[in-house]
Amino acid sequence: MPKPHNVLLVGWDGADWKRVQPLLESGALPNLARLVERGVMGDVAPLTPLVPPMLWTSISTGVTPDRHGVLDGVEDDPQTGGVRPVTRQSLAAPHVWDLLAATGVPCRAVGWPATHPAAAPARNSPGATDFLCVSDRFAAGTSDSVWPRELEPEIADLRFSADEWTGADLQLFVPELGKIDQDKDRRLAKLAIALAETATHHAAATALLERSNAGLTAVWYGAAARITELFPETSGPLPAEDAVYAEAVNGAYRFLDLLLGRLVELAGPEALVLVVSDRAAGEPEFHPETGTGSQGILCAGGPGITAEELLFEPGVLDIAPTLLAIFGFQAPSGMPGYVIEELCPEAPTRELPGTGRIGRESAGPVDGHEDESTDASIDLAELRQAGYQDTVAAQRRPEAIEAWVRRTLNLARVLWSQGRTPEAVPLLEAVVPTVASNPALSRYADAPLYLATAYLETGRSADARRLANDLLQADPQSPLASLAAAHLAMADGNARGAEQILRKEALENQRPAAAVSPTTHVALGNAWLRTEQWREAAEAFRSALAADRRMLGASSGLAIALFRQAKFEEAAEAALDAIRLQPHQPAMHDLLGRSMHALGRHDDAAAAFAMRDSMQPVGSA
Repeated sequence: MPKPHNVLLVGWDGADWKRVQPLLESGALPNLARLVERGVMGDVAPLTPLVPPMLWTSISTGVTPDRHGVLDGVEDDPQTGGVRPVTRQSLAAPHVWDLLAATGVPCRAVGWPATHPAAAPARNSPGATDFLCVSDRFAAGTSDSVWPRELEPEIADLRFSADEWTGADLQLFVPELGKIDQDKDRRLAKLAIALAETATHHAAATALLERSNAGLTAVWYGAAARITELFPETSGPLPAEDAVYAEAVNGAYRFLDLLLGRLVELAGPEALVLVVSDRAAGEPEFHPETGTGSQGILCAGGPGITAEELLFEPGVLDIAPTLLAIFGFQAPSGMPGYVIEELCPEAPTRELPGTGRIGRESAGPVDGHEDESTDASIDLAELRQAGYQDTVAAQRRPEAIEAWVRRTLNLARVLWSQGRTPEAVPLLEAVVPTVASNPALSRYADAPLYLATAYLETGRSADARRLANDLLQADPQSPLASLAAAHLAMADGNARGAEQILRKEALENQRPAAAVSPTTHVALGNAWLRTEQWREAAEAFRSALAADRRMLGASSGLAIALFRQAKFEEAAEAALDAIRLQPHQPAMHDLLGRSMHALGRHDDAAAAFAMRDSMQPVGSA
């Protein structure tokens, strides 16, 4: 396939096939339909937890959140003591356009999360002479939102304000808007704001593409997610005040399709076009009713792409290495994703110049809570002793504490999903007392269960037992009580008792027995492994993977359970899934080799054992 001269990456925040497919079939999205007809389409596996800025930054950097540093939608604001929208201050890894721009590839980025303040490529070089960035704060009118700075006056007038929409404009989304009492119902105003931001991003993107369409252009639109979450889907008839908005979400997708058509036109017929989303907005991370998880979308078309379904479901970490490969560059160290072969069948041959391992090497504790060691904290303490009362900071402190809890929990879960549970334990231990002592943080009441599960995974059964007992004694009627009892049974080595508790809880809540959280399924699977109940263990791990197929502990546990049942073909597949998620796993390479040997595939076995021996030795299954 010839290398394209230009690539267009379009991010639709929260776009969902469940919403998109009916609109495609009805002809309501003609531009996306043309892209699908000449290219590939499929699901995109997100990471957990489903935090949009975290996911979009993983898409644009190709690294996991512990490495790129964006763990939430906000970060600490040192000026107010509260929080502010997340900025480049949290970013610890370069975006893919930074890497490409440093090689001389022209790049433009518009509206992408965690790009403010707009700046030159993080890995600047003399080759980065054609780089333009309009940050995610441009639509809000924030200064320093355009790079280079001299471009800002030229495009400032492209900002579109929500009050510029006419009634006729908004009727395309809400045909019966005349029935809305806007003094009481502010949703129409919020709809206008979401559409205005998207219109602003589009105006900036088209202005930059009109200057030049060479290289990579990345544009991010937030309308699909914001409007879906503003008007969530419900079962049954809608109340009159909600029915008036029944077409708002479909209208948002039609609007995005219209904008896509203009972008594709400006990109030109030889462009490779990718439309990607990070998750399904409005959908939970885990569906208790079905035991399944959220998925994003991917559509791509262009010269040399064969029209077909994606053969292997890509993940958010696969987008950046694929973009690099399209321009002929190998992914740098620290970027764990794979090149999507349907988009780039040729193996890249060039190395990025001067690029070491991408992102942070160690997750470490999360900054921002009870940090009294800094000079600023000492100064504030001295001022308080002198009688000074910073009432603004005091009012904003609770939101900063909650943001710290969120970031710490998010980081713990990210590490956990990579099989790094021992690193997650101290993070969870730091959060649990803060949550327990603060009624305002009750929404994070499941943090102790995460910690109990982490204790079980790391062999600290006594600690898991203590924590589960504390939860049961604190509130026996809590919705979490049955899960605490199940963890208590697992801590006592009673996997069957834990499963019975979970089945009873599912029956009482009229949902499938498999529909508990994937982390609980992994804990149950590990309990079955310890008692050598291989079939039951495999069933538990499969239930976890049905909700989150990128859970490393579930894939590796399933490989062990299948191997112990002499199901060597399936064990090899599960081991390969685990290795794809985390290549540096000597135990999984060992199990893969033993499975291949049992199947008579001796060359493959030898290759797996050689890979195992090249790593630090780890006990085999």
